Amino acid sequence: VLIKGDTIEVGEKIVTEADGKAEILLNPGSYIRLDRNSSFEFLSNSLDDLQIQVNKGSAIFEVIADKDFTVTIKMPNSKFYLISAGVFRVDVLENGDGKISVFKGKAQIGDTKATVVKGGRTATQNGTTVAVEKFDRDEKTDFDNWSRDRAKEIAQINAKLVQRQM
Repeated sequence: VLIKGDTIEVGEKIVTEADGKAEILLNPGSYIRLDRNSSFEFLSNSLDDLQIQVNKGSAIFEVIADKDFTVTIKMPNSKFYLISAGVFRVDVLENGDGKISVFKGKAQIGDTKATVVKGGRTATQNGTTVAVEKFDRDEKTDFDNWSRDRAKEIAQINAKLVQRQM
């Protein structure tokens, strides 16, 4: 059971059940949010080399990334790199393939013959095969809406903190 303020170490598996969701701070301004029946673990939690293994389910990443700081997401049959700041959803499909939907930002698929996926596009990877297509950003699941609401709450809290400091 995770409690607010817990530290997650490399190799510890975080699992949500049928009635659970989770939000984990990756670094200041960056989060991973897990849907029901999902799991992930840190392969590295270094700010220079953040690597996450998503084992099953769905996760939304809201990250600050740039050329000096990328986030690597490994899945059973896929590997994605978040290469610019944005909002990304990853889903582990039943066969272990990975799917990434880029709401904002840019992601790179795989290591060789890298495919860059921009906002408004989704990509599915099975080994070396990548399929990219457009998606409707207005079609949202309960999980997408929950993540958006959490982002708004955090933004409001941060705005209040800034006002107090002034």
